[in-house]
Amino acid sequence: MGIYLNPGKDKFQSIRKKKYIDKSALISCVNANLDTEDRLFLVSRPRRFGKSYAAAMLCAYYGKGNRAKNLFKDLEIGKSPDFEKHLGKYDVIYVDMTSLREEMEERLNVLREETLRSGKDQVPQTDFISFLQERISAEISEAYGPEVVGELFRDTLLNMVRHNRGRKIFWIMDEWDLFFREDEEDESLHTRYLSMLRGLFKTSDGYTEKVFAGAYLTGIIPMKKVKGHSAVSSFQEYTMLDPGMTT
Repeated sequence: MGIYLNPGKDKFQSIRKKKYIDKSALISCVNANLDTEDRLFLVSRPRRFGKSYAAAMLCAYYGKGNRAKNLFKDLEIGKSPDFEKHLGKYDVIYVDMTSLREEMEERLNVLREETLRSGKDQVPQTDFISFLQERISAEISEAYGPEVVGELFRDTLLNMVRHNRGRKIFWIMDEWDLFFREDEEDESLHTRYLSMLRGLFKTSDGYTEKVFAGAYLTGIIPMKKVKGHSAVSSFQEYTMLDPGMTT
């Protein structure tokens, strides 16, 4: 169990211990679209609308080895005839962008302290996109062996699926739009970030179909509203004005 690769059910288990409003019908909607052209979801809502709770729920449901049946059997999804079809069947990659950013800042602080102690003039820089890919790749290497890690991040994910005899990935990214909200002036970061997403979720070259059973991104900004940048057009977007089947 890692932080980014198959992080488990603990977060949703904690949520269920509180007063919980059943939103598990969302799982049926996602299940109906797995391995179809509509497998990629982007849900944009204002803060405090339960986006992170939904992401944690999907992580608990889809992650292999979670043994989460008891967490869901008394919920709406438990009544579905397909309840167990996808339960615990995928490698989940779960990226909480805020937590990832905090982790990178901690690393930079350590590097700054090491630089001061060594008497060097320049602090080594950590690129956020590279940091994200390195952290996930490190956990994949630990779980499935260093030979799975490829030269490119997308190669690593494809190698992992092949290594696991075709078991696909369910990708979850909470607060996908963090860069656009908190680093508004960093055009280079925006461009490289969207380029990474397009590289993973570009269905026209067949890569997405081979690697991902589905993906679920949450944020405040719809991808199509990102100014000055080409959006990742493969996602089905659900907003407050057009909630679609996620209501």
